[in-house]
Amino acid sequence: METDRITSIEDVENFLQGAEKVDFSFTRKKEKYQFISDALVKLKYHITAKRNKILIKRYLEKVTNYSKEQLKRLIRKWGHTQSYWTNCITWQF
Repeated sequence: METDRITSIEDVENFLQGAEKVDFSFTRKKEKYQFISDALVKLKYHITAKRNKILIKRYLEKVTNYSKEQLKRLIRKWGHTQSYWTNCITWQF
């Protein structure tokens, strides 16, 4: 499954309903962060309804293998300073 094809909430729902095993390999953390940021922008996370936000989070959990808590922190940070993600060289957690 290519994630480039996922451009709407309906695509996310179909992806989550699929039973196929998902194995995305990101070589660096920065690639994961960029993927998350791109997905949040593409799916209009900041203006979508709460039900859809939950679906987007589940999608990102499945693709990145991050926990709910980790994604919540990353999304909150993304929401406060979206430019921080694009200018990020290293993350200190």
